[in-house]
Amino acid sequence: MKLKAGNISMIYKNGALRYLYYGEGEVLRMIYFAVRDKYWETIPHIISNEKISQQENHFSISYDCVFHQGDILMEWKVYIEGNENSSLIFEIRGKALSTFQKNRAGFCVLHPIKESSGNNVTIFHNDGSKEDTCFPKYISPYQPFKNIKAMQWQLAPGSKATVQFEGDIFETEDHRNWTDNNFKTYCTPLSAPYPATMYAGDEVHQRVALSIEGSNEIKENEDNAIKISIRYNKKLSIPSIGIGRSSERSKTYLEELKNLTDYGFRHYRADIKLNEANWQIVLKEVIEESKVLNAPLEIALFINDGMDEKLDMFTDAIAADESIIKCVILLSIHTKCIATDSIKKILPILRRKLKYTRIGAGTDVYFTELNRSGLDATDVDFVNYSVNPQVHAFDDASLVENAQAQGFTIVSAKYKFNRPVHVSPVTLKMRRNADAAEYNHHLLPLTDSRQKTFFCAAWTLASLKQIIENNAAAVTYFETIGKRGLMEFGDNKSIQIYPVAEIFKWALQKKWTCFLESSSNKPFTVNSLVAKSNNDTCIVLVNHSNDIQIVSIECRNGFYHLQSLTSKDKIDPIVVENNMVRFTIKNKNIIILSTMDK
Repeated sequence: MKLKAGNISMIYKNGALRYLYYGEGEVLRMIYFAVRDKYWETIPHIISNEKISQQENHFSISYDCVFHQGDILMEWKVYIEGNENSSLIFEIRGKALSTFQKNRAGFCVLHPIKESSGNNVTIFHNDGSKEDTCFPKYISPYQPFKNIKAMQWQLAPGSKATVQFEGDIFETEDHRNWTDNNFKTYCTPLSAPYPATMYAGDEVHQRVALSIEGSNEIKENEDNAIKISIRYNKKLSIPSIGIGRSSERSKTYLEELKNLTDYGFRHYRADIKLNEANWQIVLKEVIEESKVLNAPLEIALFINDGMDEKLDMFTDAIAADESIIKCVILLSIHTKCIATDSIKKILPILRRKLKYTRIGAGTDVYFTELNRSGLDATDVDFVNYSVNPQVHAFDDASLVENAQAQGFTIVSAKYKFNRPVHVSPVTLKMRRNADAAEYNHHLLPLTDSRQKTFFCAAWTLASLKQIIENNAAAVTYFETIGKRGLMEFGDNKSIQIYPVAEIFKWALQKKWTCFLESSSNKPFTVNSLVAKSNNDTCIVLVNHSNDIQIVSIECRNGFYHLQSLTSKDKIDPIVVENNMVRFTIKNKNIIILSTMDK
């Protein structure tokens, strides 16, 4: 639902305020509240008694809300008011109906990266002092702002925004660490002991107030077309795009892999864990699989100090035919990120026999673990970390937003470590909860029903754009076969190919010589990825939204063929004149425009 409070426009959905704009500039990405349990898992909620009163420039909303999962039962009463003077109030009153442990219960406010990163902000503290500082440009490993009572920053010239917090002590973290596309200001500092016990009857009362001072003459763009621009002089190299080993292998796995041989994946990731008794058997299997797939191995080598003999056995097994190995990623068995001391002990053993293999190091979990590690990457060829878009949020819109944050991690990693960046693996769902206090809570339901749908194809295109346009050296996506892969097979050998497979079939074509940088003024609605060969320029557009969108593309003149990757609709060719074309793209659709350069 679209709402306005004076010159602030926003979306109200599922009890939260999203995309708060002042004219054409985004002020806040989201205001919401959450309950997170002792494992940092987000508790689902149900809204009732929702009442909405909406006028042209002001509104009021009230509702009741219950968070319930396991032993957690907490009810809330919520009131939101938007005023004609470009201000709003979001107030929550919660009461625990059971005794439970929690890591958080209350407000989170998300700040957009584009309008915030590197820009000035004044922090007002609870002791009455204030601090003039700025939002970090590169990803901050730890909280950049603490002990927050209010924040104030400049919008367009002549206007400024102020957000005030009541009911707790707030602090800000750089959410890009987990590839969330925002800074997050949240209640209860992490310096407070957690998990904390909430007893039945305990209450929470918090309030967030946003106000904007400045000119009332805000002009919004009347042209509703989404604008795509292509930089033909900004040529981008093609990263090594690989695929991960299936976790749902069967006796027919080698036969099933043959269906992916012609895709042209540049590498095949497999995990080798030297602490497991069968690691040599696994290594033989993955070597055979990589030959069927016609892709060299990216080996994620999980290791600890004191495994010199097993390291020698590993290198002996692959040194005779080193061409089967694309690279080796050094990862720790027991810690989130491998330590510099471990690398210095392990590298000489590997390099004695692997003369031509690129060896990197890092983490198998979030970028934040690499960012906080203090790793000295001087002796390795690259750094590595994994990516998934739903550490903190799980809805479609948040996942689309979070694809953009992958680019920020690449830029920050290159800046901090001065090494090429490998992102491996990229998965749609978190593979494990690395922050859980107890091991049995590390394991999660690993499948996401969206893997089989248009959504995964669209999200993967948005992810690839960030990987390519920010010059990652390599990336590994998903798995080959199964519910976390590109296709799956039935008992009768029937095959279901997921829409995401079409994205890789397009992106991995050997004819591409480079990609071109492109931009959208509304990337979370319609985005683009552009590939180039000697004779062909190919523009891929994805409409993430539920609505038909008008698109205006700045591109070279010519005759363009159009086809849909996600439907069988026949689309008439178009002729581009005056370096501009305007047309519509259906909701939830991926369109390819391809032309022969003259």
